[in-house]
Amino acid sequence: MTLKNKGHREIRIVVLEKNYDGKHIFLQLKKGWFVRFQLGETLVTNNVNITIYRNGEKEFENQLKSGKFGKDSSLDIECKVAGSYYYEYESDNDINGKGYYHVEPELIVKDNQKIPLDAISCQTYLTKLLGPFSEWKDKLKVARELGYNMIHLTPIQTLGISDSCYSIANHLTLDTRYKGDLHDVEKLIHKMRDKWGMLVIQDVVWNHAAKNAKWLKEHPECTFNCLNSPHLRPAYLLDRALLYFSEEIRDGKWEDKGIPTIIDTPSHLNAIRHALQHTIIPNLRLWEFFQVDIESVIQICLREAGIMEVYGGVPIDSINNEDLSIIQDPEYKRFGCTINYDSGIRLALQKGQNGLMEKLRILNHDMFLKINDMMMEAINAIIGHINYERISDDGPKLGKVSDDHPLLTNYFAYPTGSSTIEEDEEIIFDKIRGQQCRACNGWVMGDDPLKNFAESHSQVYLKRQLISWGDSLKLNYGMEPAHCPYLWKYMKEYTETCARIFSGFRIDNCHSTPIHVAEYLLNAARKIKPNLYVVAELFTGSEEIDNIFVNRLGITSLIREAQNCQNKEQGRMVYRYGGKQMASFMGQECKALNSVAHALLYDQTHDNPSPVNKFGSMYCYLPTASLVSTTACAIGSTRGFDEFVTFTIDVVKEKRLYKNWSEVQEDNYGLIKARKIINDLHSKMAYEGYTEVFADQVTDTVVAVTRRNPTTNDVIIIITHNCFGQFEWNPQAKDIIVCGKVNKIIFEMKTIENTETEDRKIPEDKINGVSKFIVDIKEDLEPSESHSLEIIHENVIKFRNFPSGSVVALQIIQDESSISAIKDIETFINDEHSPRLEKIKKAIGELDLYYFNKLLFRVDGEEREDSNDHTYNIPHWGSLPYCGLQGVRNLLKRVASDNDQGHPLCHNIRNGNWLAEYCYRRLQREKELKKIGDVFQDVLEVLDNIPSNVRPAYFERVFNILYKEAKKGFLKKLRANIDLPTCNLVTRLLLSSASFVSYVKNAELSPISEKLFTTEQYPSSLAAGLPHFTTGIWRNWGRDTFIALPGILLLSGRFVEARNIIISYAGTLRHGLIPNLLAAGKGARYNCRDAVWFWLAAIMRYIEMAPCGPEILERPVIRVYKNDDAEFDSNGHEQPLKDVILEALSRHFNGIEFRERNSGRDIDEHMQNEGFNVHAFVHPGTGFICGGNQYNCGTWMDKMGSSTIAGNKGYPATPRDGAAVEIQGLAVYVLESLEKLYEKGLYSTNRVTNTKNGMSWTFKEWAGKIRTYFPNFFYVHENESDEMAHRRGIIKDCFGSTARYTDFQLRPNFTIALCHAPDIIETNKAWTSLRMAEKVLMSRLGIKTLDPQDWAYCGNYNNQDSQDKKTACGWNYHQGPEWLWVACCYLKAKLEIGWRRKLEGHKKDWIDVCKEITKQLYIYEEYIDNSLWASLPELTNENGAHCPPSCEAQAWSIGCLLEVVHRYNQLLKMDEKLEL
Repeated sequence: MTLKNKGHREIRIVVLEKNYDGKHIFLQLKKGWFVRFQLGETLVTNNVNITIYRNGEKEFENQLKSGKFGKDSSLDIECKVAGSYYYEYESDNDINGKGYYHVEPELIVKDNQKIPLDAISCQTYLTKLLGPFSEWKDKLKVARELGYNMIHLTPIQTLGISDSCYSIANHLTLDTRYKGDLHDVEKLIHKMRDKWGMLVIQDVVWNHAAKNAKWLKEHPECTFNCLNSPHLRPAYLLDRALLYFSEEIRDGKWEDKGIPTIIDTPSHLNAIRHALQHTIIPNLRLWEFFQVDIESVIQICLREAGIMEVYGGVPIDSINNEDLSIIQDPEYKRFGCTINYDSGIRLALQKGQNGLMEKLRILNHDMFLKINDMMMEAINAIIGHINYERISDDGPKLGKVSDDHPLLTNYFAYPTGSSTIEEDEEIIFDKIRGQQCRACNGWVMGDDPLKNFAESHSQVYLKRQLISWGDSLKLNYGMEPAHCPYLWKYMKEYTETCARIFSGFRIDNCHSTPIHVAEYLLNAARKIKPNLYVVAELFTGSEEIDNIFVNRLGITSLIREAQNCQNKEQGRMVYRYGGKQMASFMGQECKALNSVAHALLYDQTHDNPSPVNKFGSMYCYLPTASLVSTTACAIGSTRGFDEFVTFTIDVVKEKRLYKNWSEVQEDNYGLIKARKIINDLHSKMAYEGYTEVFADQVTDTVVAVTRRNPTTNDVIIIITHNCFGQFEWNPQAKDIIVCGKVNKIIFEMKTIENTETEDRKIPEDKINGVSKFIVDIKEDLEPSESHSLEIIHENVIKFRNFPSGSVVALQIIQDESSISAIKDIETFINDEHSPRLEKIKKAIGELDLYYFNKLLFRVDGEEREDSNDHTYNIPHWGSLPYCGLQGVRNLLKRVASDNDQGHPLCHNIRNGNWLAEYCYRRLQREKELKKIGDVFQDVLEVLDNIPSNVRPAYFERVFNILYKEAKKGFLKKLRANIDLPTCNLVTRLLLSSASFVSYVKNAELSPISEKLFTTEQYPSSLAAGLPHFTTGIWRNWGRDTFIALPGILLLSGRFVEARNIIISYAGTLRHGLIPNLLAAGKGARYNCRDAVWFWLAAIMRYIEMAPCGPEILERPVIRVYKNDDAEFDSNGHEQPLKDVILEALSRHFNGIEFRERNSGRDIDEHMQNEGFNVHAFVHPGTGFICGGNQYNCGTWMDKMGSSTIAGNKGYPATPRDGAAVEIQGLAVYVLESLEKLYEKGLYSTNRVTNTKNGMSWTFKEWAGKIRTYFPNFFYVHENESDEMAHRRGIIKDCFGSTARYTDFQLRPNFTIALCHAPDIIETNKAWTSLRMAEKVLMSRLGIKTLDPQDWAYCGNYNNQDSQDKKTACGWNYHQGPEWLWVACCYLKAKLEIGWRRKLEGHKKDWIDVCKEITKQLYIYEEYIDNSLWASLPELTNENGAHCPPSCEAQAWSIGCLLEVVHRYNQLLKMDEKLEL
């Protein structure tokens, strides 16, 4: 196991999270694959030490360093050696986790040939029926000749007295009946592997041993007995009493009580129940083992209480006050239990002897009732057992009660010398003879398989819940080798011997074998044979629990049985265990999802009834075997099935031997010839890569299974017609239509009854099948020669003569056009230098950056406006989010990662090549994109000739290449800021940025001077959000544009677009403000106070970041309004930007006051009259920028009430009049930036003057005033006494608002101020405020817009009307819902203040900030990855819940996050230098 560089390979990603426990998650890998351990959201800020163990021994240890930018911390490990892998990890914060994965073994046979797991065909043999060892080869040859490549043997070791195949008396020796030794067996098995190409596996039996095993008599501590497990003593007495009862029934002593020796009616059961309930069990007085001796307990309590009184001991109140209860005697003596004496003493002191006695009597009576209830359970279990064995029609009907068939199977092995219960009770307490009272093994229905039913926590033996195997004893390992050294050593030697001889193990009774024991022994076996093939049959009833066994034991395949399925369940069985879905998407790097454990699918297992026993039909054998062979998994059968044996070959009672190959050939009946054919087909499909499976349940009994090779596109269809009851001469089934054409019939087989031939005399000492049923076989037929089917038009299959018990296999080929298309597509996919791909790269490389928005994005509204087109609609799903490639990519990625072949997208692609056509035709309609559309068409139209059933997989592979090249071309065109890190998150953000930048006909910018050089035909604007704000007047919002612009355009290097937008808005300046809604400048609305400050801040950022940035100050601006009252003039006079900037500042300094034009319902149907009055000014004392009134909302929190029902119409939810906190920070940043430009000679003035009063300030003085007064007026100190103050240690949201209480509301707007002016307030106060925001406001994606403790808070936004004033018509838009762009401001502010904290000596604060940022970046990347819009939303509802009315992609969310990443990387670089 080694670390590897990341490249093109199969990778399964395991995401490590806090306290993760992967015991229920199964991950199966192949050699050569890689496991990628990646830090998840809860651990991405931690250094994580990971340790990997293979087969119990440490294999690898390394550390994953904490991430920085999203999901960027991972470790790739190659799977080199087969085995069971357990990993555990621990972070530097002691956060732990664990999980498992399994690397498949490689099964090697002759000539170093590998048998793939899916190629296994296994036949089970009961070894004892092979006869002497000298006959084994000829009898096992049957498996080879029938096409099996694996043999499963039941234990070859010395069997016990019952002769059960699974009751072993000596695990270390070969059974003497075989007249050989283990060395002989080993040589034969190695010969079979090296000469025959066959592997042999054997059962290992670790859970139990034969009751007559000599070594168990010598080492009774290896069993559960009445000495080492005293809890079994009451159950032993009950078992003995039942034995005596059985003997008395045998002897006729209960006939007068209605219980004869032959029990065969319900009345007999009722009589037995009465006897048990009223005589047999009550006479045992079993409750006494669970009760206290009242007299002795009282004496102890009184004695202790008396001592305490005399010597002034512990006061009564200090004594343990728990209720009095019985404590079970660990030795299980009658009346041996005790109590919690502290409580007993207390009771004695409080209520005296009589009170204590009364309580003890109650406790004893309660215990009597409890044991009585147990005995009722036991009686019910006993009656059920007797009913099954002697009365039920589906039971063995054992007949007379006798020594051979006692009333009940014993639960214990007994020592000799006892014939009464009294003697038995003496024995169970005897240290020598008690060891020989040993518990039998068995099976407990519905029990927890992870708990040992024989241990003291269980009362299985007492409640008679065990289905007992009376010939075998349950082994008692304890928890580790030191607990029973002999047993662990003995079983390890046995296991190692088996590992040397056999290629694999079937773990017998796996669900009852203590899992830690099996784990230990398998680890020992794998040291000898690393590629050990391990199978087991589990009966846990839970896939999660199955996975625990599979994980811890490294089980390669779980045994499943087809006969457990009938009717429609057989198709589901093939679907679940049969292999990959047809046309599976071929993702080579994906998350490690919970896998279905690999199956070894049997038609019939050796310990289950035959098809005749189960279904009463001979017509089940062939179709069941054939259906099993269609699956892409390991398959198996039991010896006898192929010979049409109709009875169960009993693992205990069967004495007859198997026939050898010559005898089988001579018989020539059953499935012998058919089995060879279907096994060969199964092997062919596995070896030749037919990995994909589709099961079509045509009728209840007809299943058509398609197997496909995804590399060659070869297809085989196998159709089976089973019989679970009534025979059908021909199924009432629909025609089957295939993709391609039927080339030939590989075979047709029918089960037929030969009525002319009677069964001949058969040898009684051999196992014989039914000879008068045979399989009629026809091979290699032309479609027209079929006797079962009619092939119409080469691709329609009609059933003609296909009776129950029939099977047909067909080879499907594609027509020449499909073959050619597949070849073309495969060449395109696999050849990195194919001519088609080179043309695509060239066309994309020649495309101007401007047009990538059209290539990749464009929402429906934009597309309809510009080209009268629309997004692609998928029936039964909906429209794609984008018209461009990104719209297809996001959904396709989701469908492919889930391999969701049933998704409407896949149906749409299968039904036609419409989506592919849509992709290239919309490009061809655009002159500049036509070349790309043409080269896309050249490859995408080939998909039209791809067979429809596999078209989705090919579409996905082709489309991903096109998308990859388009994305690569776009990123290459960008000149992204050098301080943006190279990581997936930044790539995703830059890509998303392109979705907002484009030209839309009905949403133009205001005119731009022709003197400005631009490569764009039409200047791009920046959409506020998708899909709602993309066209018309709703596209261009002044505030939104300039909040988003620094990240979207400046950090991506799109300085021309940024300049044009800045200049365009400058041209619309009016009243000293830029518009809230641009409307191309013609219908601009000037109702916001903050947009102009975001515009000014964006200009300052442009100057800082753009090449020759200050030159923008001289760029010409077309002033479309000659003055405040003028009409729009597209040919207005030109003015340098620097003058427009100064005008904006001067107008504020002189005071802005006007009434909106056309005020009234025409521009706002909800606003009250006073709301149209716009006011903004600079406070002469503080320098604060103030404005607004209680009837308008001039900042970004601009929701105006519109509900008449609720009464909020005309009332803004958040007026924020006065001095809004964020504007003060913006002003300081802008003013100080201009002052610096002035000092460098890059700006012509540094002063503003009030023409009314002559007051004049420099920019520095103005900023200084704000700085001076900001802490005093905006910070809420801990000792704040104002009654409006709810929280302290925060920065106010406003100062001087009309409502006054709104000043003190905790909102996140102060973080915007800190982003732009981090030192506007003392660091410690900023830090305290940010910590409060972190605790109260910050959520998963966004930040709450209002304190949850505020009366107005409501975190869930929808725009519906209601009677609730707080929420009606979305009035709570900014009253709790969680906005992402402000969350990014919070993060950036946290970075700025955290860095200052570090410089001041608070290093831990900086570390904490880095962890917070890293985790948040991970969350954002995860969201973008999973978003169909590949972006971030405008806002979310409470705690990150999706908000349906929100834009799914918002420009300022993406832009502001880019700024966070940019600044974070800058500070990390500075930190590295500082630490050097």
